[in-house]
Order: sequence, then structure tokens, then C-alpha cells
Amino acid sequence: MGGGSFPPPFLWVGLWIDFIHKEFQRRNAGKTFAEEIIFIIFIDMLRRQPEKIDKVLVRTLKGLKLDGRIKQETILLNWGKTVGERIASRTTPLRVKDSILFVAVENASWRNELIFLKEKIIKQLNHSVKANVIKDIVFTN
Repeated sequence: MGGGSFPPPFLWVGLWIDFIHKEFQRRNAGKTFAEEIIFIIFIDMLRRQPEKIDKVLVRTLKGLKLDGRIKQETILLNWGKTVGERIASRTTPLRVKDSILFVAVENASWRNELIFLKEKIIKQLNHSVKANVIKDIVFTN
């Protein structure tokens, strides 16, 4: 068990595009993903001066209302870095659903220890993405 390290920036773009595509397919059966993204980026470009692609991607994600999900995925990817090696080596973040983070824990005694640290961990996670994304954590063995 344990958290992963932060992927390089070029990998992030691929992860974002893959995630956006899956989320878009789940939400919009009528339009193709490519049509929607191209339309949003094109309209956005008409309104603005040239700028870096990372800013365009962030604005596009917000336009698709996916920025919250991206922050949730960032929390999962950066679990080990955020909570530290001691906790990360005994836990695995599983998923976020309705602002609740589900985390697998090595054993019951670690589960009990983490319950006492829950509020501190929630604050650390939310601080790491500069948003109030996680409201609760459920620890499971």
C-alpha cells in the first residue's frame, strides 16, 4: 500500500484529457467529446489574446464543471505526499464520492489511529488543492 509520486506535467495533460473524456461521455450522450471541447476552446480563443495552454485547459475544465473532480483526483494521486510516508505506507486512497474520501487501511489498529487524525488529514488534503473538496473520510480495512 502507499501513495504515489506526482506525475510529470506532460503526463498530467494526458490524464486530464482522459478523465475529461470519460466524465463527458458519462454526462453528454448527444454531442461528441471532441465537438464540445473544440467548441469551448474555440469560443474561448475568440474572446482572448494568445496564452499558455495550461490556462486554457483550466478554464475549459471549469467550463465543463470538471475542476472539482480534477481536484479530487489530484488528492488521490498526491495522497502519499500530503499525508506523509508513515500514513501512506499503511493506507491506500480508493475514491472520492460526494465529498467523502474512502481509504483502505492496513489493519484495525491503524484505522482507529487515523480516526483520531481525521480532521487534521482533511485540512491537509483540502489545503493541498486550495479548495474545500473533502468533507469526510471513511477508513476501511
